[in-house]
Amino acid sequence: MKKFLSRCNRGLILALIALYFLVMHEVYSTVSFKSEKSEIYSQTKSYFTDILASNQNSDINDEYKTKVKNVLDKYWSYNSTLNYSTTKANMDWNLNDLCSDPKKALDITDSTVSLKDVKIKKIGPEYAQLTGMLNYKISGKSNSYYLGVSTYDILDYENAYEESEDPLSNLLDDRNNLIGDYKAEICNGYRIGKYQLTVRLHKEKDKWLITDVDATEMDFSFISDEK
Repeated sequence: MKKFLSRCNRGLILALIALYFLVMHEVYSTVSFKSEKSEIYSQTKSYFTDILASNQNSDINDEYKTKVKNVLDKYWSYNSTLNYSTTKANMDWNLNDLCSDPKKALDITDSTVSLKDVKIKKIGPEYAQLTGMLNYKISGKSNSYYLGVSTYDILDYENAYEESEDPLSNLLDDRNNLIGDYKAEICNGYRIGKYQLTVRLHKEKDKWLITDVDATEMDFSFISDEK
């Protein structure tokens, strides 16, 4: 009986020690993560700033493609975790598809972004999630394309193309496969808008890299300089 109690006591002591170290590890991880929130915020904002800025003063050529690819490789990881989100593979595809048509205008002169209502939380070992609103302003010619938050787009999409003679094409509402001629007079101006964001990141070699971006554009408009 004494041996049994002795073994039970030793087992209880070992369990308490293991529990103590587990609790201390969680406390340390929580405190350590709080100190990394500013880095996660800065890394996310820097990515959106740099990806929009990479469209400036460029033609669609190998130099432009290399410049944007370097931005994607700097900030993205292939460790995707969200369903129906934009991943590194999606952004690579967007870049290649945009660059497949050198006739597309690419005349962006300036861009700015800001993050509002940001919340950052830990969602697993070496994983974090940032949510918030991203406000942007992109200046250039109205017919200019640019690689943006989760796809490529055109500054003045609302007034960009004549409707196609194919009624099925008009129903599809696919801005990347519009048929018809550019109808608006090309003018200088800027596009403003905002996205509801969910961004997930993974820490790799002491650096937070983006794995997924889920971006819903809440509203946008193109404002001509002549207005």
